Amino acid sequence: MRQLIIGWLNRTALALLLLALVIFLGDSIALRLRFPNNRPQFATVQIRPYYAVKMKDGKTEFMFDQPQDETCVNALLPQLGFRPCWWVQKSKTKRIDVK
Repeated sequence: MRQLIIGWLNRTALALLLLALVIFLGDSIALRLRFPNNRPQFATVQIRPYYAVKMKDGKTEFMFDQPQDETCVNALLPQLGFRPCWWVQKSKTKRIDVK
């Protein structure tokens, strides 16, 4: 019985790993071939960075910077070193911790 469960867990883990690999490769190929509808690979989203400065008394002071443009990729997952645009659109602020 134990061998049956271990075998089932191994097959399930392998299937999940292969599924993740297929999703990543499909996303990468769709990005490079600009599929569907010849969409652009990259876009620019304006984000608002802010600094979280840890003070000596244990409090945190926030300092906001000017809006900046961030290049993102039109894909489901991070590709080519850029975050996906849907994620950048969702979080238009960028926290920078200063200690």
